[in-house]
Parts: sequence; C-alpha cells; structure tokens
Amino acid sequence: MCKGYFFILIIFLTSFFSVTAQNKAELQEKKKRTLQKINEAENILKQTTKQKKSTLGQLSAINQQIKTRSQLISAIESEIDLLDSEISEIDLLYDALDSDLENLKEEYARMIYGLSKNNSSYGKLAFLFSAESFNQFLMRMKYLQQYSEARKTQVNQIQTVQELLKENRLSKQTKRVEQEILLNEQIAENEKLQSLKDKQSNVIAELGEKENLLIAEIEKNKRAAVEISNLIDKLIAAEASKASDTRVENTPEGKILSASFAENKNRLPWPVNQGFISQGFGEQNHPVLRQVVIKNNGINIQTQANESVKVVFDGVVTFEGSVRDMAGSVVIIQHGEYRTVYTNIKNVSVKRGDQVKAGQSIGQVYTNSEGLSEMKFQVRQGAKVLNPEIWLSKK
Repeated sequence: MCKGYFFILIIFLTSFFSVTAQNKAELQEKKKRTLQKINEAENILKQTTKQKKSTLGQLSAINQQIKTRSQLISAIESEIDLLDSEISEIDLLYDALDSDLENLKEEYARMIYGLSKNNSSYGKLAFLFSAESFNQFLMRMKYLQQYSEARKTQVNQIQTVQELLKENRLSKQTKRVEQEILLNEQIAENEKLQSLKDKQSNVIAELGEKENLLIAEIEKNKRAAVEISNLIDKLIAAEASKASDTRVENTPEGKILSASFAENKNRLPWPVNQGFISQGFGEQNHPVLRQVVIKNNGINIQTQANESVKVVFDGVVTFEGSVRDMAGSVVIIQHGEYRTVYTNIKNVSVKRGDQVKAGQSIGQVYTNSEGLSEMKFQVRQGAKVLNPEIWLSKK
C-alpha cells in the first residue's frame, strides 16, 4: 500500500460527505420553508373554523394544508433516501477499508518475518560490515533505513485505516438514529395528512348541500370582476384621451417605470406578508361544484385577519373606492404601462393621485362574516390581464 492511496481515499471521503452535507442542508432549508407555510395555513384554518360551519375559505385552508403537508412528507422522504445513500456508501467504504486493513497486516507480518530472519542470521551490524566495498556498505545502510521507514509507514497506515473504520461505524450508528427519527416523523405526518383529507371530504359534502348559495356567490364575484374590468377600461380610455406625449406610459419617467417593472418579473414582493394562493389565475373548476368553471383575472390570496396590504412596486394611485358586489375597497396603482389591482381592502390609507413606494401599506385585508380574510390581486399591461403568480417572487 502507498501513501498516495490513502491520500486519494481521504479526498474521496471528504468530497463525498461534503456533497451529502450540502444536499442535506438544502433539504432542511426546504423543509423549514414548508413548515413555515404549514404554520401559516394552520393559523388561517383556525380563523375560518371559528364560525363552526363549513365554508369555501375553510376548504381553501384545508386544501393548502394538504398541499404543504404533502410537500413536507416528500421532503422527509428525500432526507430518508439521502440517509440510505449515505449508509450504503459507508458500508461500501467499510468493506473496502476492512479488506485493506487485512492486506496491510499481512504485508506487515511478512516484513517482520523477513527482518527476524536477517536478525537471527548475523544481525544488522554483521549485515553492514560484511559488505565487500564501501559503496556496498552505504547501499546496505540505506536499505536498512528504508526498511525501518517502511515499517513505520506500514504501522501508520494500519492505524489510519483502523481509525477510519471506527469513524465509519460511529457515523453509521448516528445516521441510523437520524433515519429512525425521520421514519417516525413521516408516519406522524401521514396520519395528519389522512385526517386533513377526511376533513376535506366532510367540508366538500356539507358545501355541496349549499349549491344555490355557492352559485349566488359565483355570480356576485362575476359581476364584481366585470365592474373592475370596466373601471380599468375607463382609466385606460381617460389616459388615451390625453395628448400622446403627456400619457404616463409615454413620458420619460413612465417609460423608465415600465421597463423597471418588467425587469422585476418573478421578483415582485407579495402584497401581504403571510398567506397562500387560494384561487389561481385563469379558468379552473370550482372546488365544490365540479361542473362549474370559474374565471379569475388575477389571484386570490387567503391570509389572516387585519393583515397589512402593501404596494408591490413604485407607482401612482389612479383609483381608490368601492365596487358593486364587493364588500371591501379597491385600489389601482399605475406603474407606467402596467397596473396592479388590490381588492377586498379595509381602512385604506391612500387616495387618488398619491405617489406610493414598494412595500408601503395601503390598508388591511377585509374579513367577511364567515371569517374569510382574502384579497384579490391583479397585474395588467394596458387592458391585458397577466398572471400575477409569475410576477411575484417565490415563497
């Protein structure tokens, strides 16, 4: 065995465990974010269940809980798979090191046996002084030195391998304990997930008995959506009636703002600190009335009571007020050729014409009689509706 072999082995071990440590850190960070989402959804669910009756808000919170707990279980499974991989690698390394240790011991035994034969014959001095020339004497002295160094190296290599084997055994025991903890965690999460699915089925069944009320709610939301679209159309028409060079999107400041807004796609902050998307963009099946297709010009974000609503980008308020069939207020902010729309807001703190900055609070999320705190958020480019989800940063 040579020193180079151990150098390569140690480099390999260091590299392997460095990579797995990085993967584990990434998984744990993902798990941490998922747990935060679960805590948010749990708090929101508690708020909606205070009403002691099944509501769409409660169903949305349950659906989010199911989604996030499924993600958590997936993260746990990935951690278990990573540990399996680590343990398998440790077993392979252990077997290789154990085999190398046996070879090293055999080599060392042969070396000691050869040296004892030399010693029993005439000893080191006799071996040196029986040289026929001075050059041969020097060569024999060098040979004995190398032989002595080889013995020391062999002993060091044996000790190094024994230490690595000991570390591997301890590492494997530790990882087995980690794995057992994760398996128990996975079982507990699966039980919680099944409980949520049972609750989901019960809520859907209860809501299914309120079909007329649900349809009435859908129609009210449709009328409110049309009112907002008409309102934006009027704002666009009013802007278009101005001289070309005075229109906001055509001014130097407006062009800079438009370009800057576009550059921040996928990076805009959320309009609320906590919450989840309870209804996505575009056409989708109703969560209870499966035969009914609903259309959303933005996204609905369900959050907690009194959650602050914040501006996602610098701009100017072009509308603040109420809309028919919507309990809360509507705020529209222009960012050059783009607009963001915030609905279902109470305690509005801005007015038309105000210059606002990203992160500035403009009010709070309105909570309805069913305990649902949900705002609606839209992004428009002119009259074109855009999917807000691909504009907001990932949570």
